[in-house]
Amino acid sequence: MAALLEARDLRLHYGTPHGPVRALDGGSFTIAGKGEAVGIVGESGSGKTSLAIALMRLPPPNTTHFSGQVLLDVGANVGIFTTEAAKRGGESGRVVAIEPHPDNFRLLAENVERNGLGNVSLVQAALDERSGSAELFVHERGINHSLKRRTGRSVPVALKTIDQVAREQALDRVDLIKIDTEGNVPAILRGARETIGRYRPRIVFERDSPEESRGLRELFEEFGYDTQDIRCFTYACPKA
Repeated sequence: MAALLEARDLRLHYGTPHGPVRALDGGSFTIAGKGEAVGIVGESGSGKTSLAIALMRLPPPNTTHFSGQVLLDVGANVGIFTTEAAKRGGESGRVVAIEPHPDNFRLLAENVERNGLGNVSLVQAALDERSGSAELFVHERGINHSLKRRTGRSVPVALKTIDQVAREQALDRVDLIKIDTEGNVPAILRGARETIGRYRPRIVFERDSPEESRGLRELFEEFGYDTQDIRCFTYACPKA
């Protein structure tokens, strides 16, 4: 089962007239399940409060350093998740939004610009286990375009892997990978072995058919991840 709460390398520094105060500098812990608790002990009057502030992602105005999360939005469509995540992440966070379909990508770019989101990087490509090119099958509903589910129409798109995107974007951390790509989650994860092994991100994806999901259990066992199904989504995180 996925952890109830996981914090990794949290850092929150404040600016003062006497110089910076590193109230939180690399805090990590995991609460694995119900009935487990973590005790936080201190005397300074700043560390415990700063930990709560960092977990809620509400840094105060005098913050000089707050390590934000890096999220990969795979199958970003027109940017509903991207814009919300970027607003919550603030200047210290980053979202890499990946969308292959030309019309969706244009609307995604417009939404990012309209919302003034300088912490979003855009990648026009479909993700898979290999790089190159492919045909993206076009569905009448703009949220259902797919590399796997054939329709009567298609458009050519570039193919990349998550590992390739992470290198091209010079990412030094990845905290969350969200995938909604209509049928090829196992292939995407096979193309993310380096990124998952190095950064151990949380992963959330929309579940597809049993046939399209073949091999996922073995992949997560290989990665050392626990999974939990909630409604139509699967959440995965490193085993405690």
